[in-house]
Amino acid sequence: MSYDEQFPQNWPAHLQADAEIAPYTSTPPLNAVVPLYEDMHSHTFEQMCWWILQKEYRLLGCTRLGKKGVKQYGIDLFGQSALRPGKLIVFECKCWRDFTPKRLRDAVSAFLRSDWASKTYMFVIIMAQHKISGNLGLRWIEQQARLKEQGIESELWTAEHLTERLQEHPDVLSKFFPAFDIATFGNIWMKRVGFYHKLDKLLSHPDAMIAEEARAHLLGPPIEVNDRTQNADFYIDGEIRTVCKGREFWSFKGPWFTLSVRMPNTSNVFVSVVLDWKKHDLAGFTTVLSHTWLLKNFLFAEGAPLDGRYRGFIVKGDVRRNEGRHLIDFPNCRFSLPADAVRELANAADYLSGEIRQALAGIERRWGCKNFPVTQHVGQRVILATMQSTAWEWLLRFAQEHQMEKGDSSWHIFECHLSSLMPCSRKNGEQGSREWYGIFSGMKINGLTGDREVAILWSPENDARGRENESNNWWTCEQALRWFQEELAPAAKRWLLKKKFSSPLSRLFQKRRLAETARQLDSMFDIRAASRTPLLDGADWTAEPLAAATALQFFFSCELRDPVAYIQPVWVTNLYRAAVALTKAERGYVRYAAANLCLEERISSHQELANALNKRIEDEQTHTNPGAMDHILRGILELIGDSTEGLPAQTISLLLEAFEPLAKLADTNALRERYTEYVRF
Repeated sequence: MSYDEQFPQNWPAHLQADAEIAPYTSTPPLNAVVPLYEDMHSHTFEQMCWWILQKEYRLLGCTRLGKKGVKQYGIDLFGQSALRPGKLIVFECKCWRDFTPKRLRDAVSAFLRSDWASKTYMFVIIMAQHKISGNLGLRWIEQQARLKEQGIESELWTAEHLTERLQEHPDVLSKFFPAFDIATFGNIWMKRVGFYHKLDKLLSHPDAMIAEEARAHLLGPPIEVNDRTQNADFYIDGEIRTVCKGREFWSFKGPWFTLSVRMPNTSNVFVSVVLDWKKHDLAGFTTVLSHTWLLKNFLFAEGAPLDGRYRGFIVKGDVRRNEGRHLIDFPNCRFSLPADAVRELANAADYLSGEIRQALAGIERRWGCKNFPVTQHVGQRVILATMQSTAWEWLLRFAQEHQMEKGDSSWHIFECHLSSLMPCSRKNGEQGSREWYGIFSGMKINGLTGDREVAILWSPENDARGRENESNNWWTCEQALRWFQEELAPAAKRWLLKKKFSSPLSRLFQKRRLAETARQLDSMFDIRAASRTPLLDGADWTAEPLAAATALQFFFSCELRDPVAYIQPVWVTNLYRAAVALTKAERGYVRYAAANLCLEERISSHQELANALNKRIEDEQTHTNPGAMDHILRGILELIGDSTEGLPAQTISLLLEAFEPLAKLADTNALRERYTEYVRF
């Protein structure tokens, strides 16, 4: 690299070849396509841009834009391309999560006012964010026109553009994203450091024959593999790591292990995994993982680092971590693995998590049991609701008195059974030929029902197979719950009242007693749905951020699960930004809000609170444990007040954006609980 003294030489310490790099260590999902640049520290992002640019351009100088924390914080890098020697390119690096249209306009204006604008033929803004919003896109078109008037070409690089360049430089990829698989994110041909430079020299070699041969090699015919055009190196790697899936199975085959999964389906909603190890002293060792352990300790931790606090199959605080190994804690066994093997295991777990989510969502759609918990009781059952055990016994007696053989009224629809409700209908009105609507049983469940309560269990249609009849009208869980609440319970209450007050005279002269009995029956036949509405599907999510904040605060105040949910620092930063916006409304008790927002300074006004929060954002100081999230959300609730009415739409949008990833964590935890809380294996 050579510098030019005519340009600023304000090179920060982290933009040196021997500068220490703080890589992004979180494990990405196996099917991720773009690294999470937005979550990187600003210095690390600038380092990465510098490493990429110096491989493709001759960098001549650097200048710092403003001070850390101000709106135009970032760096300018000055360079030249081999294709256009003598022409200046200015690269402006912005590690912003939300690069607004105003910031874009200000950045272009600041550049045009600079001394080197007149010497520049290309101006490039490099952003960390993935998407360009509609307003930002329109503003960029305007700014491109401004630059064009000055004879300056311009480009806007997003996360996708950076990823394309990282694919050509896997040595840079491995420096900054060691957890990302080179085979997925990088071009295998570029693994050897310096290959790109050698190829570039050959393509521009003064000997025309050598240059032509290099171009022919580069643009040679593709390799045909299994009727598909693929890069041979990717095909080889595809043989090493193979994912196969079907309706009832999923498998992952890699260099360290083979993972075979029995996927949840309508025949069996519970998951099980068999791990066959291949390498070194584990060769031939097989591990079996059960449903509850998998959902609690192995799955649904996408993006979390290799840390036992967030991944339940890694022992917390293990000293082997400093030696490049981790102690693995599986049911009934512990063993040590190299970090590469553990990372592969975490990748497979994250990939499988998405597949499990899709499979469970498909089952819930088919059964109509979205958000209902499951249990096992002579097979798999869905918990519909809870009710008083006395009321359940009366429902059974109502069904026994209304068996199909005993009458032809609209309620004579039950098949004879002493402990279950089995509503059905005659096929085409034929005697003895029946169609079932469902099978429902009552059961006490620890942790759900009280001493005088039972849970109503819904049986999947599979339970009816093998009998003489098969139903084409099997009720979904939602249909069955409506039937219990809106039809069966009122009919049973009317039937009971008629039994207790059988004569017209008793109903006439005991009106007060009749009304009191009716109120008692209303209370006794209260059927409470067992479903739990997720935050992101709830009606209050966008309509009332206050309700969402309250629900999130309650979730984190009760989050005692081990391992804990992984909270990314940028999520906490977004909460602080939302809190800064809320301070403008000057609501709530400032000192209480400041104490809960983890601020140690003595705060006496909303402006001081906003300044302290901005400093915390600038210094990138965040607390990411559930207890801290509980307190931060308490502080935000204090700043919101009794209602969001009167708050600007932009502030509400900031709140919802900050809440969304946290709501996904809460909903993931609710999914895990639905399929494990009342399951014994």
